[in-house]
Amino acid sequence: MFSFEEIKNFHKLDFLKGSSALTLHSKVPITSPSDEGEISFICYKHIESNSTAYFLSFIINSNSKSTIASLMNHILLNYETIMLKAVGGISVNPGNQYEKSLGVTQDVFSKKIYFYTMVDECPTSIPSNQSISVSVRGPAFFKKQGYLHPKAFISYSSEDVVIADKIVSGLMTLNCPIWYDQIQLKVGDNKRSKIEAGIKNARKCIILLSKNYICNTREAIKEFEGIYSAKPNDILPIWYDLSEKEVRDFCLTLPNIIAERIKKDNQEDISRTILSLYKLLMFS
Repeated sequence: MFSFEEIKNFHKLDFLKGSSALTLHSKVPITSPSDEGEISFICYKHIESNSTAYFLSFIINSNSKSTIASLMNHILLNYETIMLKAVGGISVNPGNQYEKSLGVTQDVFSKKIYFYTMVDECPTSIPSNQSISVSVRGPAFFKKQGYLHPKAFISYSSEDVVIADKIVSGLMTLNCPIWYDQIQLKVGDNKRSKIEAGIKNARKCIILLSKNYICNTREAIKEFEGIYSAKPNDILPIWYDLSEKEVRDFCLTLPNIIAERIKKDNQEDISRTILSLYKLLMFS
């Protein structure tokens, strides 16, 4: 069984794959007919990039199968009312094409609902008068997706988060899980120990080398030194808008490792790099 915070992180991983989706979110308390009393869940609205139809996802904060089942049935009967309550900010991933606000009633419901739960085997029943597609995702699903065992750790400068997000979301779309601080780290974590554990547990370490990485952030350089000393044979470098001289000036031996190269804002290079990393991480 996982904690509520872990389930929220797995949800982020799942929907990082759909990084072009617009998400409206609001925490909605609801009273469940159980001994647990008032149970909270988080309601998300997602709009796919190729459609104006939206689908819903819910993360339920309970470890009781009967309570979860009761909540899911309540949601299936009352999702329209719940969506009207779900008012709040619009959050859009970097570079998203949906950089505008949409009201909760301006588009069409696709009749798809995803539930994220802390335990498996939570039964639910679809109302007979509704043709809704329901998917329940619990610990067994997350293990199958490989979310517990990332294929690689990615090191990058915070100034390059947009390009890092494109690479990670591209790999996640191909079901290649990556240790990414934007997802794994949460409030209260010991950042250094979590990063060291992420490096240790990953098979490979992707390093997004850029002018920002090599010239600007001490933290990134410290992270690089940790990777280079711990896993010198497991480094997958990406040169982002860098020359060989710039890389050699940063680390004399690094140009000896075959690297992917991305020109600034070149989508073809990004797509090629994602595919190359995917093949290497999944089939070697």
